[in-house]
Amino acid sequence: MGAFGSFKLITGLAVLGVVITAAYFLWTIQRIFLGELNPQWAALPDMDGGELIATVPLAAIMLIFGLYPDPIVRIINTAMSALVNHMDTVHTAAASLSHLIG
Repeated sequence: MGAFGSFKLITGLAVLGVVITAAYFLWTIQRIFLGELNPQWAALPDMDGGELIATVPLAAIMLIFGLYPDPIVRIINTAMSALVNHMDTVHTAAASLSHLIG
């Protein structure tokens, strides 16, 4: 809504792109999961124990961090704060140098 007031055409095209992408994505998901089974995949077995051992911890981690993202956000925030402070220092030094030169 904020961009529409200033950039009507670009925002309209962006919204159209999002709608077309969503429609294509849903159409693809429907074909993948709800379409007819390809006969060449009919003989594939279900997950075995090794695949289950690899998948369950990953799914659990995704679920935990999806419901409680605070530990990851704290790590990212610490790194980003350090980066922003560094960039602020660089910007201040560049501004001082620019003032001295010109």
